[in-house]
Amino acid sequence: MTVVRKGSMKAMAAMCSAAALILTTSAAGTAMAQDGSDNSGTNPINFTWDWRSYVEMQDIGKSEDTSLTLQTIEQRMPVGSKANFRYRVRHVSLSLDPGGEGTSREISGLGDWDTRVLYVPKVSAKAALVVGLEASFNTASNRFLGSGKTTLGPQIFGVFFRPPGGGALIAPAYQYVFHVAGDADRADISRSQFDVFYLWLDKGKKWWVMANPQAVIDHEGETEFALLEAEYGRMMFAGLSSYVRPSVGIGEHRPYDLSAEFGLKVIYK
Repeated sequence: MTVVRKGSMKAMAAMCSAAALILTTSAAGTAMAQDGSDNSGTNPINFTWDWRSYVEMQDIGKSEDTSLTLQTIEQRMPVGSKANFRYRVRHVSLSLDPGGEGTSREISGLGDWDTRVLYVPKVSAKAALVVGLEASFNTASNRFLGSGKTTLGPQIFGVFFRPPGGGALIAPAYQYVFHVAGDADRADISRSQFDVFYLWLDKGKKWWVMANPQAVIDHEGETEFALLEAEYGRMMFAGLSSYVRPSVGIGEHRPYDLSAEFGLKVIYK
């Protein structure tokens, strides 16, 4: 997340540059955005052409000056009427203070890129079943900026519309992630990921609130942790929306203490 600490000026500069990139890349598609019943991009089976740019800043918490900033550009596109393809590219900036002495080492470069395919085999007015496959590639330009492994992550989730409590939808999901290639000296990957998100969309479909608790079991390291995420987003005009997503890590082996993500989405077809 993004707690401002000593020595964090470079991370803040990265955030500002990413914000400028967000505005630049999103503006290109805004003129093409179409008005529709829901242009928020929050429904996981409402497959659209959309472009997303966001910045996430994490407070790793291992020392006063240890933080991570991820700048991501993401494209989603439908494949027919029942499938969707997504790819993401990342730039990562890491501020390390391994000795806890207040002297940071700055590392930045390309992170691991990933792709995902979703397919909806069954849908009704009340619910939908979705299956997918995600692949993450060992593309990081520095060993500190990626996992060192190429992974596959088959997933399955359900989407239940108009659940009790007045929300727009609730979606429980499971994903298993395992490595298929990579550096021999890096840790092997085998983990189960459980999450559920509950979305509340206002009647005018102009703003939304989402809760997204997650639990992760690392089968290789025999550890587990949880993440508690929330999101508030708002339509700006046409197909352009913005959002903020704070997150808290829970457990001894959590990847970070606090995180905050800021982003823009533009739906243009």
